[in-house]
Amino acid sequence: MEGEEKKSEGETNPSERPDASGWTPELYARRKARAKAMAWVLVAMIALFFLVTVVKLGGNIAERSI
Repeated sequence: MEGEEKKSEGETNPSERPDASGWTPELYARRKARAKAMAWVLVAMIALFFLVTVVKLGGNIAERSI
C-alpha cells in the first residue's frame, strides 16, 4: 500500500527493539517477575518469623508482667 514503508530484514518492531540501556520488553518483564517473586519470599519470611516468635512466646505473653 502507499505510505507504508518496507522493513529491511534486520529491522524489528519498535516495541521489540532494546532501548538505549539495552533492555528489551522481555527483559523488563523477566525482571518484574523476579521482583514479584522476591517480594513474596520476603513477605513469607516475615510471616514465618512472626509466627515462630508468637509460638515460642506461647500463652505466656498474656500472663507476663510489664
